[in-house]
Amino acid sequence: MIQTAVGGNRGKNQYIELVTKGATAKVSPILRKASDMSGGFIASCRNPIRAGYVKKHAALGGISLALKLGQAMFEAEKIGGSAVMDAICKATDGQIIRSGKVAENTLRYTDEAFDVGVITVGKGSDAIALHTMNEFMAVDDADGKRIASYPDVITVLGDDGLPVSAGKLTPGMSVHVFHISMDKIPLASSVKDPAVYPPVEAILGINLSDYALA
Repeated sequence: MIQTAVGGNRGKNQYIELVTKGATAKVSPILRKASDMSGGFIASCRNPIRAGYVKKHAALGGISLALKLGQAMFEAEKIGGSAVMDAICKATDGQIIRSGKVAENTLRYTDEAFDVGVITVGKGSDAIALHTMNEFMAVDDADGKRIASYPDVITVLGDDGLPVSAGKLTPGMSVHVFHISMDKIPLASSVKDPAVYPPVEAILGINLSDYALA
């Protein structure tokens, strides 16, 4: 695989351009490090591929689903946050699995340019834990039972119905945890690659592959 990347603040001498070639597992750490060195953001592009490869491996229909969802959200925004969330659930066949306030956010930024940690929503027996590695990877209830797991869609919405990134979730914030089961969304073939899970599981300290590869 050939992958290019560019980004960084020129004024702070953080601007970087690079071209890499190699296996995804070897190239990804290089790009994450470049992102870290450039100030936290790069734009990257992988090598051209044939249409047949896309047909075989891509999450076919994903863009159409995203456009449908965006249109539904746009039309509901003028009504209010609750209407936006209802529109999201209707357009995707997903559901709000928990509403409550953020109790704790333990995210930390690693040398590998990952935001890793656990975000707790709610308290006591109603609390849920969102295991996070740049994105929300799994949700457990207060007893440790898995509620949702990658490659399910797991998103946190604010009261306005719009997504909130993990790093912006602060204690006391009112949020709504949204979930779509993986059997209701298009998935790329890489989801079924067993090689991608061990490094993530080691960092998070949880199992993801049993569900993803079942």
